[in-house]
Amino acid sequence: MSPADALRLSSFARVVPAGRWWIVANVATPSRLIVDAPLAKAVQAFGERPLTAAQFAAGCPEQVDADALLSLLLDHGIVVARDHDETASLGELIAGDDPPATAEKPLSARYRTPRPLRADELQAPATHSGGLRALEVLMIGGCVVAFAQDTLIRLGRRRGLSVTCRHRWPSTRRLAPLDADGASPDLVVLQPTIEAYLTGVWDDGPLQAPALRTRHVHALARLFARMIDELAARLDGRLGLVHNVAPPSVSPFGRLDFRIPTNFREIAAELNAAIDEQARHHESLMIVDEERLALRHGGARLFDELLFPFGHHGGAADPATAQAHQLPLLSDVLAEEYLACYETFHGLGRVRCVAVDLDGVLWPGVLAEDGMGWVESDTTTRWMHLGLHQALRLLKSRGILLVSLSRGSADVTLEAWRRGGDPRLLSPEDFALHSIEWTPKSERLRSIAQRLGLQPHDVLLLDDSPAERAELRARLPETQIADREVADFRALLLSDPRCEAPWRTEETARRTETTRMALQREALRDTLPEADFLASLDVCVALEPLRPEQRARACELLTRTTQFNTLGRLLLRDEAMRTIEGPGVRAIGVRVTDRFGDHGLCGIVVTEGQAVNAVVLSCRVIGLEVAVPMLVGSLRLTQLLRPGTSAHVAKVPRNAPCHDLFSRAGFTQCDDGRFEIVDVAAVERSARIEHMTVTLGEHGAASATVAA
Repeated sequence: MSPADALRLSSFARVVPAGRWWIVANVATPSRLIVDAPLAKAVQAFGERPLTAAQFAAGCPEQVDADALLSLLLDHGIVVARDHDETASLGELIAGDDPPATAEKPLSARYRTPRPLRADELQAPATHSGGLRALEVLMIGGCVVAFAQDTLIRLGRRRGLSVTCRHRWPSTRRLAPLDADGASPDLVVLQPTIEAYLTGVWDDGPLQAPALRTRHVHALARLFARMIDELAARLDGRLGLVHNVAPPSVSPFGRLDFRIPTNFREIAAELNAAIDEQARHHESLMIVDEERLALRHGGARLFDELLFPFGHHGGAADPATAQAHQLPLLSDVLAEEYLACYETFHGLGRVRCVAVDLDGVLWPGVLAEDGMGWVESDTTTRWMHLGLHQALRLLKSRGILLVSLSRGSADVTLEAWRRGGDPRLLSPEDFALHSIEWTPKSERLRSIAQRLGLQPHDVLLLDDSPAERAELRARLPETQIADREVADFRALLLSDPRCEAPWRTEETARRTETTRMALQREALRDTLPEADFLASLDVCVALEPLRPEQRARACELLTRTTQFNTLGRLLLRDEAMRTIEGPGVRAIGVRVTDRFGDHGLCGIVVTEGQAVNAVVLSCRVIGLEVAVPMLVGSLRLTQLLRPGTSAHVAKVPRNAPCHDLFSRAGFTQCDDGRFEIVDVAAVERSARIEHMTVTLGEHGAASATVAA
């Protein structure tokens, strides 16, 4: 839509006052926002006459972000293009296929207490100055998930996401197409554990014979498994979230629950085990663990079984209110969990390195002066620091690099650390590198990021000094900084989606080791002429068609690698899966070893038809000059080393190392960014690199060796 196009209020839109708030709704969609007075005033301007975006912005109240509000109104169908025929569009939708007999129950009433949207909440965070990412969410479930919609919109904006939501009730027969109402969701939430299904077990079960109760639980587990399979079959690589069930905080069998066959702990365990087992088979599914959420936030604060029947699941404990509504905390918790799962799945904002101050963070006081005596104490401080060590060890196992960024004398600090070593604590060798000196931390952090092939925004800083954090924020504002007390660091590391690893791979587990190998190799480079350095490495490049067990690592490369990536952008996880698995696609995995060790799968080449779609290579091996041999070897494996094979590189500043890849590989440039093989011999000559051996094979068995 052009900025000059005139827009108007939808024919189906209404702006209605409700006390100190306003309801802005499209009754045909249906879609609804609860807003404050400044936002309502801005929306009402469209009711007077059509406006361009510029005219709308000029008339907005000062505290309203006009662009953000207009985007939200367009997303919700409250504002439309002036010449848009809404009646015809709605008629086409209604006159489409006849609704199937198994159509989901319509949401007849949105009976929830909404969380209003204020003007100040429309301001996009400074960290998302590039604009908000659109996120279409389909929620299939009961009132519990429907209640979370307003909160999702509000919390999404804080995380750089422009969220729109739709809700459906689930069907016991079959799942309708996800795009049945014309939209294509990016995220689908399935809550199979709704009142209609749970009542027979949660509320009727205590009065049944154990054998009947057992049969009902088995049947419910089978129903949930079928619903999960149906959802997975329709996702096409997009993320699906499946609710499990939190057991009641008080068993209907009371304190003798443990004596009862098929008691409530067993019921919850069986249902959740069935949900886990079925979801485990599908890479695009994650679990919304209601049981864990209840443990963390308190079941009595989230659910209502001490006031309403067990199967009702969620509502506000206010008998004086005759209208059903929702505990606000449950909406907040679920919305946060949905967004956290989405960020984890796609690796959005993922922390790739934690820079840790030492004194006052990993231990109390100054290690060089106070030693490690604190480890044997029984104080709150001792347990707090032990907990932080444990959390950082877990992050290391997820492939997140640890570096020290501290003030002091490196020799003295590291000697005291090793001398007082304890198996419960991190050791200096758990860190990829150390920076312990007296120069400004911002300068050292910039250098660390460059050495590791990272950007400052990939790094999370843990520092107990507000002054040091302020210095980093002023000089490297894109760095992620834990602006909280040391006592809160552990909770951040264990619960923040930025610190989660979407996949566990061989390369993830060995990331600290392979990074240290790369740093050792670069240290050697400084001592030898370049030709002698490369000749000393014994580089071996092994290429083979990508195996199923390597898909997770291939997706990781496509979603994390920015420097040597011919696509010029990072992909979301579902895009990455389609890139390597689409019809006619052939993906080649590249494994590199040198005298320092095995770097694992660190590159992929993707072809389709007679074109090279993508070449991606980890920054750890860029300096080994393996890119051209791996490209040419992949062309041999896919039988594309012939005239007419084309390739393209999207040139952006960040991927400069691959701008000339195809030129170096003997391709002829046809236009900006597009290349083609004209001279096969020139391509073959380009791959003759003296310091490496390239092996082409199927599943590790060499079928050809190229003497480079």
